[in-house]
Amino acid sequence: MAGITVEGSKIKYKNEKNNGIETIFDIHDFHSNYSKIPMHSLETGALTIEKMIVQWCKQKDVETIDCVLVNLLILRRAIASRPGIKVLEIGCTNGRLSYDFASMLGRLDNQSSLFCVSNEIGTEWLERMALVEQLPDLNYFSTEYESIKLEKNYFDIIVVNGKENFEEPYLTLKNSLDLLKDNGMVICYCNDAPFLESSFKLLFENASEYKTAHNCRIFMDMKENLTWKEEESSVDFKGQLRQDLQNILENIRLKNEEIKEHIKDAVRVVDRDTDWVMEEESVENIEFKVKLLELKEYLLDYLAGMESEDEMWYRDRAGTFLQELVKEFK
Repeated sequence: MAGITVEGSKIKYKNEKNNGIETIFDIHDFHSNYSKIPMHSLETGALTIEKMIVQWCKQKDVETIDCVLVNLLILRRAIASRPGIKVLEIGCTNGRLSYDFASMLGRLDNQSSLFCVSNEIGTEWLERMALVEQLPDLNYFSTEYESIKLEKNYFDIIVVNGKENFEEPYLTLKNSLDLLKDNGMVICYCNDAPFLESSFKLLFENASEYKTAHNCRIFMDMKENLTWKEEESSVDFKGQLRQDLQNILENIRLKNEEIKEHIKDAVRVVDRDTDWVMEEESVENIEFKVKLLELKEYLLDYLAGMESEDEMWYRDRAGTFLQELVKEFK
């Protein structure tokens, strides 16, 4: 599989971010295995950790590379933990990752739990789960991503699945961290999700980042490494605003078929940031609000003017205003 290779006992990953090779799993690390599946077995045909990983790595399609990497990060943590690990997937509508997680956890031990959250009941998810041969304790919740009502400080691993379109990515991440144990691990799977990515990087400035060949990014960090604390978020919102504006500026320059969706996302982000700015009634914030509202109008004009003879003019006008606005937040 491109990007992931098996070399002797080591599973290695070629990270497109820095062109580096990282060992993310060592099958000879026996002492870290608390699962019921052995690392190796002399018994012919017996399931082992090694065999399970090799089966993953034989798959060929591009999306599978991302999924295998997420699986390896979870497996590395799961087998090093005592039985009964609890995993939460946020954004599970199509069940692609859920199927892998359920299959893996169901095999590792009979005490593991998988909780899957979506804002809609997906028949595709149900169909995929019906194919899992050995399920863990499986739970499904349909709720709004920004206000998931589950037990706090409960989960060992949380996966935020960026294949889902989160309208409020920062609030989704912030809420999920309340559910994570203090020594828990969070994985953020960002596939064409710039605002989810910027929100995660704002919270975890030093997170491990894995960039795949087709421009997907996977971030991983521990809750204890959270760099933007709650007490700072109410006053230091400029960092988030600056990152959001920079992302919008980069996306507005794209020339692909998805540009319309990028601009719609940008309008939603501007609305959210406007609400943040007005949490503190100061002269400076009122000025920011006026400029953000003006930016929203430029973006909506660009959206309305797409496929017209004046499309480039609308795009350039919005881009020029964005450039000036970004400078004010530096």
